[in-house]
Amino acid sequence: MMKQKRYHSQMTEFLEKSKLGRIATSFGDLPRVVPITYEFGSWNLNKSVKFRNIRKNNRVALVVDDLVSASPWTPRGLQIRGTAEVQENNDGLFVKITPPRKVSWGPGVSGKW
Repeated sequence: MMKQKRYHSQMTEFLEKSKLGRIATSFGDLPRVVPITYEFGSWNLNKSVKFRNIRKNNRVALVVDDLVSASPWTPRGLQIRGTAEVQENNDGLFVKITPPRKVSWGPGVSGKW
């Protein structure tokens, strides 16, 4: 679960509206990037390969991006790199990401973290 107070309002709004991201985990010695759906705050992994990869190596990167316009080409997005911690509550297994590194680009999301 990402703490929302660490993000300025434009980034929080972008993350709340977006529902598709990509998470990179480690699969043995190889990186593995897969699309995920999420809710800003957390996403439910249940017993997926992503969950098993995080249990073995907790370093992850999460990218949420979109295309504002194709003409002119105007992408925007956020990349959050950090360590993942598997947690459990009544809804199942979830992941909390502690992000010491955050990068953003494009209109409405770039700026000082």
